[in-house]
Order: sequence, then C-alpha cells, then structure tokens
Amino acid sequence: MVSLGVNLVLAIGLGVRTTGTHDKPAVPGTEASAAAADGAQAKGGAGVSLSPDDQPRAVRDALRSAGVSETLVRQFVTTAVWAKHHREETQKARAEWWKMRNNPNQLVPIPAATVRAVNAEVRALVGDTINDQELAGRLAFLPEATRAAAGRILEDYDEMASELSADMMNFQMLEDQKRQELLTQERNRDLQALLTPEEFAEVTLLQSPAGQRARMVAGQLDLTEAEFREVVKIRQEADRLAASNPTSTWIQSQEAEKRFEAQLTQLVGEDRMREQSLKNSRDYEMLQKAQARLGLSQETVDGVLAQRDHVRDATTEILASSGTAGEKREALKKLAAGVKTEVTRLLGPAAAEGYFMQNGMPWLRDLERGRSVHFDAVSGWADSVEVK
Repeated sequence: MVSLGVNLVLAIGLGVRTTGTHDKPAVPGTEASAAAADGAQAKGGAGVSLSPDDQPRAVRDALRSAGVSETLVRQFVTTAVWAKHHREETQKARAEWWKMRNNPNQLVPIPAATVRAVNAEVRALVGDTINDQELAGRLAFLPEATRAAAGRILEDYDEMASELSADMMNFQMLEDQKRQELLTQERNRDLQALLTPEEFAEVTLLQSPAGQRARMVAGQLDLTEAEFREVVKIRQEADRLAASNPTSTWIQSQEAEKRFEAQLTQLVGEDRMREQSLKNSRDYEMLQKAQARLGLSQETVDGVLAQRDHVRDATTEILASSGTAGEKREALKKLAAGVKTEVTRLLGPAAAEGYFMQNGMPWLRDLERGRSVHFDAVSGWADSVEVK
C-alpha cells in the first residue's frame, strides 16, 4: 500500500507537467524525491496537467487515498510546497545553468516570509509542519493542552529570528544584538503568559544554548533524564568559564571544554565515554563497512580502533617531553608512520588502502604533518593543533 501511494504521488503530484518544465524543489533534502519524480515521469508518460498551486493538494490526496501514513504524507506535501515556492528561482537557475548562484561555503538564509508562507500552506493542507511535530516531541513534558500553543510561540519567534538574521546579511552589529535580546524577552513574556513558572523554566532550559548542546550529548551517549539534567549544569558552568575572560577567548574556551569533558567522563564513566566516542567516529563507521564486506574479525576491528588510544597517549607523552618543538613534530610524524604500518598489517594492504582512500582515520594526515591530534570525548571527531 505504501509503495502504491509513493508511485501515485510521483506520477500525479511531483511528476505532473505544468505549462513549463518540471521543476525540482531547490531545498536541502528534496533532491532525491524530485529525481525519483523525474524517473517516474519518464517511465509513465506526461501525467496529469495541474497548475503549480494544485500540485501539493494532489500529492496529499493521492497519498491519503492510498493509505500512506500521515508522516510520509507530511514529508511529501512539504517537499511539494517548497518546490512550488522555489519554482521561479529554480527555472532561472536552470535557464542560466552556467552560473553558480551562491558561494557554496556561504550560508544564505531563506527569507522569513518564504518560511512563513510555506509553513502556513503546509498547515492548511496537513495540519502540522514537520517542525511542529519535532517541537511537540521536544515539549512532550508539557500538558497536551498547552504543548501545541507553546510550540507555535517558539516557532513564530524562530521565524522572526530568521528574518532578523537575514537582515544582518552575515554582518552583525551592536544594534542587531539588542534586537535579538528584545526578541528573546518578548518570546519569554508570551511563554510566561501561557505556562506555569515550572513549565516556563523547563522550556527556557531546553531552548538555551546549554540545553540544546546537552540534548545533543544525551542523544550521543544515550543518557537518562537525570544524567541529562546534570549535563546541563556542567555545560552551563563550562559556558560561564569560557565567557569569563573576553580577552583570551580561545584559551578560555579550550580550558572550559577540557573541564566539561572531565566532568562528563566522571558522570557517565570512562568506558561508556570511550565506547560512544568510538561509535560516533568516522573511523568506526568505515570499519563497520569494511567488516561487512570483507568479513574482518572483531579482533582486527578492535585492533585498528585501539590505535586511537595509542595516538592519544603517545601524543600526550610527546607534548610533555622536554624536546624542542621541531623534535616533537618529528616524533609525531614517526608516530603517524607507525600507526599507518600497524593498520596496514591488521587489515592487509588492499583493505588498508581502501580504508584510507575512503577517509578512514582522516586525522592521520595531520599527524603525518607533525600536528598534535585531539579526539573529542563525545563526538569522536578529531581536531589538530600546530606544535610550536
């Protein structure tokens, strides 16, 4: 039944012909749906002629008549609505295909008016946007009677914040900061009028930078609610430490992060931290793929991953030695060569070549240049610092 619904939406909704060419939605995450629609259209013919305004409704009706879940209905309808709102700029981009519209390294915010228009249309068609659903889950601790209203307040102010961000044009001034603070104060007044003091405290905690980062850590480490609340406290403490000396921001930030990692490790245990850090790393991901294809033993996989601990311990020892900066850099390069040799021995030359080629142990390149490598205790990601 689901596959029938998807075929219907592709053939009737996203794959329909309008007076111009068929347009793919120019929003992240929708390219696959549009590509599938193109494929369905090529196989199934011209389809039904609908105006752009009618297409999202046709998508909804086709999927619902096929018995597709509301979750999928919402996703496809959202894609269709975004496609409609981006049709004009998509047509222009295709007509002038030789031009790169934006610097790929530059974040270009979507106009708040467009976001509001899309959200309003999606709500009219399917009741809630995907973000409405996500917010409802985040606010699940609130009574059902106030959950939707609180979510709508947060979303409304998020849209206004996006509009403010667009006005800044990636160049923030003091007056922008004051406008942001005023917007936060107005949002809090609206929330306080709706919620009890206890509920308001919970919501603002989740919306705070410390709360959002703690939620990320909770997902990465599979924390309990009690552990999550403790992480919020130590995250807030780390943020205060980082901001305590504006004249040495980078140094203070590094010290704060080290303290946060130490307190987090004490909270959840070193073994649990190490296990989750490994599972979040690119090294682990690529080894899982290699193991599935080549039938590597678990002993081999564990041996390769153990190189991370070896590098961490050896790097600490090298940096603490009395040698010159040049001698330390040479020692780190020698360490990198040893790691590469050991990984090649464990995996075999062909598998090791594929592993490195597909960005397994990407941090090894920095180590080969004589830079010290540090592994984040939570994310498993690695960063490097020049030895001076």
